Amino acid sequence: MIKKSMQKIVYDLCARNADDIYKEIKRAQVISFDIFDTLIKRNVPKPEDIFSVVEHLYDTKNRVKSDYCNKRIKAENVARSQIDREINLDDIYNYYVGNESVEGLKSLEIDTEIKFCVPNYSIIEVFNRCIKDGKTVYLISDMYHTGETIQKILDKCGITGYKKMYVSCDENKTKARGDLFFHVKNENNIKGEWIHIGDSIRGDYTNPRRIGIKSILIRRKSNRKLLIKHYDSLSSKQLVSFITNQEPTGYNYYQKIGYEILGPILCGFSSWLKERLKDNKGKVLFLARDSKLLLEAYKILYEGNTEDFIYFYISRKASLNCVLDLINSYDEMIELLVPKDADRVFDLYEAFNIPEERRKEINNSLGINEDIYIHDKGNGINKERLFDVLKKEVSTASSEQRTLLKEYLNDYGIGKDFSVVDIGWEGRTQWAFQRLNQSEGGNVKGLYFGIIKKYPKLTEKLEMSAYLGSLKNTDRTARVIMETVAFFETLFLSDEGSTIGYEKGADGHVIPKRKSADQNEGNLKIVKMIQGAALQFVKDIKESQCLVDTISWDSELIMKIYEDYTLNPSTEMIRKLRGIQFVDKDRRTLGAKHNILYYVFHLSEFHKDIAKSLYRVFFLKDVFKISMPYFDMLYKFYSIKHR
Repeated sequence: MIKKSMQKIVYDLCARNADDIYKEIKRAQVISFDIFDTLIKRNVPKPEDIFSVVEHLYDTKNRVKSDYCNKRIKAENVARSQIDREINLDDIYNYYVGNESVEGLKSLEIDTEIKFCVPNYSIIEVFNRCIKDGKTVYLISDMYHTGETIQKILDKCGITGYKKMYVSCDENKTKARGDLFFHVKNENNIKGEWIHIGDSIRGDYTNPRRIGIKSILIRRKSNRKLLIKHYDSLSSKQLVSFITNQEPTGYNYYQKIGYEILGPILCGFSSWLKERLKDNKGKVLFLARDSKLLLEAYKILYEGNTEDFIYFYISRKASLNCVLDLINSYDEMIELLVPKDADRVFDLYEAFNIPEERRKEINNSLGINEDIYIHDKGNGINKERLFDVLKKEVSTASSEQRTLLKEYLNDYGIGKDFSVVDIGWEGRTQWAFQRLNQSEGGNVKGLYFGIIKKYPKLTEKLEMSAYLGSLKNTDRTARVIMETVAFFETLFLSDEGSTIGYEKGADGHVIPKRKSADQNEGNLKIVKMIQGAALQFVKDIKESQCLVDTISWDSELIMKIYEDYTLNPSTEMIRKLRGIQFVDKDRRTLGAKHNILYYVFHLSEFHKDIAKSLYRVFFLKDVFKISMPYFDMLYKFYSIKHR
């Protein structure tokens, strides 16, 4: 503990930022750089975490429990205690005790080390300036990997132009003892000012100074603030290290949301989707508009497996319009068309596209008004008569739309069996497709981010699966999504208008009819920044192929990342996002309309505004300003209410 505290003090007092380094070395002609944690970084927090990755890869491939990580660490400790010289990788594996293939493990470690190393861009910028200015540059490293292996790492990271590299295990000398610096100095007859740059207090800072070489200490760990939190799992460690190493330093807050929160969500869902599509039959329809980003991310990661993918223009409303006349009963109509948080007769009229004048005639003939709540007992609604009237109203239009939708599907070569991909949550569009295909014996498979079973009868006969699983409405994960749905769906916004139906185009082919875009320019600008950074994360992950293979993109990790960010909104998050508008049946901002003082004297408005909010944790933090377990309180209240 004392040692760590002292090290922190030294780093705080002596470590330099990349921006300041070049000013100090500008006049020197000879510059040397440490390699690991200076010119390059690993996509793991600690060097020994590489061994955990190797163990994961080896055990997964061979279906064993090798305990490689502990054995590898022990072998290195024994080698250092038994060998009176600087050790190399062969020495370490000579002391490895286990039934595993030593040569196979050694090769896997080298391969993993190379794959997990990435450029430390800020220091490489200093390195490149040194090369450009004609300075003599040496690379000096204490490492058990040979120069041959390290050369492959440097080539991968684009580090070239230095005069010579010195590696401790090749030279049998070390920076830690100081004799490696003497060796470099004598071999190259260095007489002028020489400055060494590295991250180790002893090997790169105090030892060079002890023998007359000026040195500059850099921070071993980044002091960058991330939105994503640290967890104990190996996958989390890799992910956080990757983001720390790779996220562009100039990113603003919105881009950080994309790179650190939305990017992992896209990778997690894409990884899950790839597994679900292994034995897929037929086309795969990514449903407009929310699935556009899902399709872009999947194509980046798995570009060779997308021949049958189609971005398909449809909406929940457009799909249901095609089957309204096929609904068989009042109860089925209610379950399909009227969510329980918006259950007036008015909502039925909206779902059936009944014009305002015709609504008045129906109200008069049935003795009702459109503000009656359907689920209220004693509301005076004659269910059968209302159902018959509405079905007759849409029979012709619905049949026509169904014919057009079938033609539209045929134009894309979509047969009776196909899959649909969407965010979720209830599967109404899949239900409409299934009803459309029922007469032909086809099957429509639904693949979603999440399924929330508000209406079990709606989904019980559908073939559905989801990244988050099939959730009851009262499950914690379901409540997290529902309490933050405005934020979540905002991440997937498109600048396209919603599909409202189908018509014949000038060439005789069916085309979608779409509303004009319903998002303002300010919203779209922010969302585009978030989405652009998220796709950059996906591209960076793709280039670092090792992380695609070794990170376990399980939904538990992804939801933990999402929960920690959305359920604990920071002051900065409130400030940056409170004005973003979410368009549902009306246009609402994520933040509160008024401050706490206003709501104290207008409690009815507070009740109305929080009831309408689709991100109530955010709303409450915006009003009260203090951090509290808002979600836990909401979840407990909801659980009690629905017992």
